[in-house]
Amino acid sequence: MTAPSAAGSDARTAETERMLSIHLTDRCNNRCRFCVVDSPSILKELVSRERVLAFLTENAGRGYAGVNLHGGEPTTRRDFLEILTAIRDLGYPTVILQTNARKLSRSDFAKQCIDLGVQKVVVSVHGSTSAVHDTITMVDDHLRHAVHGIRNVKALGVH
Repeated sequence: MTAPSAAGSDARTAETERMLSIHLTDRCNNRCRFCVVDSPSILKELVSRERVLAFLTENAGRGYAGVNLHGGEPTTRRDFLEILTAIRDLGYPTVILQTNARKLSRSDFAKQCIDLGVQKVVVSVHGSTSAVHDTITMVDDHLRHAVHGIRNVKALGVH
């Protein structure tokens, strides 16, 4: 979890919108060659659910435009949907999810995320072909899953 950050594409938006940025996990379901996070060796979550919920509760109602969730891969947390539920219940207006989109390739999971308030999805794509992307992520067929995840959230009206 970090201090609030400005979000937006123009100066006016950056000055008026404050976002909470939460690093949910160091774990990931990829093994990207360039990544500095040693996720394959991490056997348990380093950021507790209690700490995340306390941070969200402490900052609720303080004028934040939303919450940006990132990691590692935030969707790998077993309690990810519970955290989205808490964000919604605490009244944060926007959730931005930074993801590799592998789990979003499951249409039921994508729908659950959108139903719980994810409004923007930022997907890491590391090449225009499977050969390049999958070599970088070290996961066979990952680009196909990522694209399928992008299509799922777009079909649900999220960009």
